[in-house]
Amino acid sequence: MGRRFVPGSGILGDLRGRLPCYAADWRDGAAAGPAILAPSTFIFLASALPAIAFGQQLADDTGGTLTVVHVLVSTAIAGVAQALVGGQPLLVIGVAEPIVLIYGFMYAFAASQPSLGAPLFLPWAAWVCVWTAALVVCLAAANACALISSFTRFSGELFGMLIAVLFMQVGIKGIISEFRPPHGAPPPAPAPALALTANGLWALLTAAGLLLTASATRGARRWRFLRGWARAAVADYGCPLAFVAWTALSFAVRGVPGAPRRVATPNTWEMPGTWGVAARMRDVPPPFVAAALVPAAVIAVLFYFDHSVSSQMAQQPEFNLRRPSAYHYDLFLLGLLTLLCGLLGLPPVNGVLPQAPMHARALATMQAQANKASVKKVASRAALAGAEAADGAAKGAPAAAAAAASEEAVLVDGRGESGSVVPVMVNEQRVSGLLQSLLCGACLGLTPAIKLVPTGVLWGYFAFMSIESLPGSQFWERLLLLCTDPKRRHTVLERAHAVYLQTVPFGAVAAFTALQFGLLAGVWALTTYGGVASFLFPLPIMALVPIRQYLLPRVFDRAHLSALDAAEYEEAPPLPHAAALADAADAGLRGAPPPAPEDEAAEAAAEALDGEWHGLQLVRHVSEGEVRRRQRLARRAAMLGEAPGGGGGGGGGGGGGGGVAGGLSPTRRHSHEV
Repeated sequence: MGRRFVPGSGILGDLRGRLPCYAADWRDGAAAGPAILAPSTFIFLASALPAIAFGQQLADDTGGTLTVVHVLVSTAIAGVAQALVGGQPLLVIGVAEPIVLIYGFMYAFAASQPSLGAPLFLPWAAWVCVWTAALVVCLAAANACALISSFTRFSGELFGMLIAVLFMQVGIKGIISEFRPPHGAPPPAPAPALALTANGLWALLTAAGLLLTASATRGARRWRFLRGWARAAVADYGCPLAFVAWTALSFAVRGVPGAPRRVATPNTWEMPGTWGVAARMRDVPPPFVAAALVPAAVIAVLFYFDHSVSSQMAQQPEFNLRRPSAYHYDLFLLGLLTLLCGLLGLPPVNGVLPQAPMHARALATMQAQANKASVKKVASRAALAGAEAADGAAKGAPAAAAAAASEEAVLVDGRGESGSVVPVMVNEQRVSGLLQSLLCGACLGLTPAIKLVPTGVLWGYFAFMSIESLPGSQFWERLLLLCTDPKRRHTVLERAHAVYLQTVPFGAVAAFTALQFGLLAGVWALTTYGGVASFLFPLPIMALVPIRQYLLPRVFDRAHLSALDAAEYEEAPPLPHAAALADAADAGLRGAPPPAPEDEAAEAAAEALDGEWHGLQLVRHVSEGEVRRRQRLARRAAMLGEAPGGGGGGGGGGGGGGGVAGGLSPTRRHSHEV
């Protein structure tokens, strides 16, 4: 017999689960000390820079009715509310690209109606927010988030990839726009072509520079340079430092008016207030009050899916979160925030991608991983560690040994190859979310400084966020697999890889990926080229859920579908070369039968020639045995107090070795293990 439906029971259940953790959320944040500043700064940039760019886009689409200031105010107010009274503290909320698109269509509609016009756009948008808030609150009270289990990896990763594509699109379109006159302004005089070219080239330089330096510094912990504390500082603060550095470098341009182009935002204290929007809502004609229900329904569907998926991706199993979720309560709070934003004449907010999972990763404790010859589930890491520690203590092992066993269990589980880093624990706290929201609010008093930021840096950061959201996406990994040379696909099995590569035929993997890519392309095309119908794009996104539940099981084998769409990321250890070839042949990863050993050796030798020339020096490989022999000779010479001059190659005696030592030969030797 099913459980009886009780309206609001999901909200109350979330409150009962999260309230006991509320004090600990603040204690853990305070206990982190100065270390909390790095993730706070990182996620602040991930929130503020898109807010600035979306504010500029809104200003263009709404004739200046909504600007950067409005987006920053909305982001700051909602972020502080989520940090103080929200359910999931890792969730990041702000104005998202879909809302910018929808508000652009709403303004175009309002401006085209004689009964509304541009002056009544904000009051009419307030009615849209009122309807949206009512629908979202009803969804939360109806326990609609109980269906969150239906939001599988298939739909979540497809939506995340759509956001990544849109972010990259914003970055590319922004750079292209730098070669054209500013929106609504004539080209600069006296040499417009030269000025536009200089501006575009500087935008390209700053965008590429920020993208490359931010991406490089994120992996600084794996560098072999600098001390450990310095590498950690570069990894933690490299992104904001790159932002400051490229902004400062942009001032090296002299003599070209208007280059590089910088952020155009009004000063906060010069902006006309929107606080009287609520009083003007009565001026909206009743038919348009009713018509506001149409965009409200679309936004409600978007918020239900986007907010839930953002929260879900911030709580992925590999993050090993210990505290309960709060999907129903967070959706209820989102409804109240939507109502508040509408009445204040601000654009509404919701959970944003990829910032939410980026926030969780920034707060993760990362440890190096060692490979293990068995398949392990990422989500079971903490439980496995605790169980082994307890078992060791029960058997009388010393506490240190039990702790070491626990640490080893943690280190060997997770994703990546040997020497990579994986998250083993996320600091679940509210301080970083509060700090980043307060910093967004502080930007309102720094609009003169914001005007110094070159727009090229914004476009580069959009590209960085797009690329930063790809690691961990199986959809992205499968796309790369399809683009891999069929003769090289077996090499994927020679490093840590997803289990389905060995259990699901390649044909099924390719068909599943092609279907997912086709759906992504369709939704993107509707969003980009759909015209008036573009504002309906949340509906096909929501349709992904029933497609996964009812259509895909009719197309794919259920066992294969379960492996390809598993909630947990299961990873297998690397295979030896021969085993990888055999398994690749069984799974159909190779486009042709495995080559004969002599053919494969010849192909490998031919391809190796591409790397034999280093600069102008020819490289000759030396066997491991020869290296060991030279080491023995060097040790013997050291014991006898002689120079190791006889360490030449092979039977040629000391001449070869002496020639190299004396600098008479241009040949460098690299050890090659055989």
